[in-house]
Amino acid sequence: MVRSTPLKADVLTDLADSFGLERSIPENPVPTFYSSDPNHANTVIDLMFTASSIGQLISHQIALEHWLPSDHAPLLIDLPIAPELICHTQRAIKRNSKEEDYLLTQIIGELKEIK
Repeated sequence: MVRSTPLKADVLTDLADSFGLERSIPENPVPTFYSSDPNHANTVIDLMFTASSIGQLISHQIALEHWLPSDHAPLLIDLPIAPELICHTQRAIKRNSKEEDYLLTQIIGELKEIK
């Protein structure tokens, strides 16, 4: 059986790629749309996209057990979120120090030059 992708799917894939996204591949590749009409096949029409930089690190699941009354199965994803380390240093000039006097003299001199 040869599968083809419709033109709209190709356009969507190109658009996602232009934003640095790629299609996430589910851990359990099953249909996401279940037709109540026996003449229509169940299909995959619900997609998830992730940043290309993490696409290989994570995947999603099609949660058939959370289907409820919808004809679509929900998609679930766990995102690895770690605390961000922000390094910074605080610098201060001591009040009434020689450094403060020098800085204020420099600032006043620069302000006098503004016309």
